[in-house]
This record gives sequence, structure tokens and C-alpha cells, in this order.
Amino acid sequence: KHLYFSVFHLLSHNRAFQALHAHNIKVKRMTKMQSMMKLIGKLARMLVAMAREGQTFSADKAQPPLAA
Repeated sequence: KHLYFSVFHLLSHNRAFQALHAHNIKVKRMTKMQSMMKLIGKLARMLVAMAREGQTFSADKAQPPLAA
């Protein structure tokens, strides 16, 4: 529940997550809810990695891969 609202807030204010959401919807043809669920998993993995490594958030590492 808390991760859902966190991602919902990030989609409003964070350009990196907005770009990931747009990539999921346009390129991967996901519904908006599927994209939200995928971003919840990504946020959870990012939070664990940030806590384990003692690093801060980096938008460069969160960007989707470039289309080939």
C-alpha cells in the first residue's frame, strides 16, 4: 500500500519515474496499472540497494535502456 502511494507520488513529481512509466506504456505496451506494479517492484529493489550500499538516488541509473 505504501509503495503504491510512493510510486503514485513519484509519477507526479519525478522525471526518471515518469520516463520509465512512459517507456512501459508506449514501448512495452503495458496498461497503466501493469506499469505501476512494475515500478513498485523497481522502487522496492532500488530502496534495498540504496540501503545496502549506502548510496543516494541517481536518476541516471533509473532510466530505461535506449531503444535499439
